[in-house]
Amino acid sequence: MRGAPGEAQAAADARVVVVRGTDPRKMLQAALSVFKGLEPLVKGKKVCLKPNMSFKNPPAWGNNTSPEVAGALAQLIKEAGASNIVAVDHTMGQGGQSIQTCGVGPALQKVQGLQVVSAHQRGDYVKKRIPNGKQLKTTEVPKQVAEAEVLINVPVAKHHAATKVSFGLKNLMGIVWDRRHMHEMINLQQGIADLATLFRPALTVIDATRVMTTAGPQGPGKVETLNTIIVSTDPVAADAVACGLTQWASTSLTPKDVEHIQAASLLGLGVADLAKIKIVKKRA
Repeated sequence: MRGAPGEAQAAADARVVVVRGTDPRKMLQAALSVFKGLEPLVKGKKVCLKPNMSFKNPPAWGNNTSPEVAGALAQLIKEAGASNIVAVDHTMGQGGQSIQTCGVGPALQKVQGLQVVSAHQRGDYVKKRIPNGKQLKTTEVPKQVAEAEVLINVPVAKHHAATKVSFGLKNLMGIVWDRRHMHEMINLQQGIADLATLFRPALTVIDATRVMTTAGPQGPGKVETLNTIIVSTDPVAADAVACGLTQWASTSLTPKDVEHIQAASLLGLGVADLAKIKIVKKRA
């Protein structure tokens, strides 16, 4: 799987596409065309898709990835020739209840051959060292994540009480076994950045079609319809741009206001300075 690049690579990747529209498939195609499509990235590869499908709430709440966005992206990955696709999340609901209720599971299961995994058994995880971690030194991740050749992160954009916002970097907490350790035993914000040194997604697709702007991560909260998707090969830059989508808990935020975004930038994982990010805006 693609690993964490140095600062030079991160700077070269600091391009973010922001697409507005109402058809997720067309929006994704418009964004991905800037990066020469999905085929060079996924053809013949084992792909792990990481949506947010953690909460047993309906899509209208906006605190899970949109089923329409997740389903459209998975279908495009299939059409681009991926040899294997698995979607993984360590969900909050036992027995895959969250995956079904939030609508993401049923949407993904329409893609032929795609496997949806609710990683609830300790035996499904493998231990990984995090050599560059400042706070998080080891963690356990699902075998499907560890074995994938390409990781594509497809979070929902939402407010989060502990981290102010939850975008791509925060969404990666859904691939660890012991989230309590990150929340209670170490500095959470640095831990999020440390985790990103272990798995730097090849592509981050932030679903901002519906966003929960208050009472996150679980809600219910205020939901805004923004009909927007943000796509980048730079996970830090994607999150940095997402900060400006709207107000979060009635507060305007910049990347400098979000500690884990800054921490990830300092670790060389991407660009958090908006002045150094090329933003491409499209309509679809």
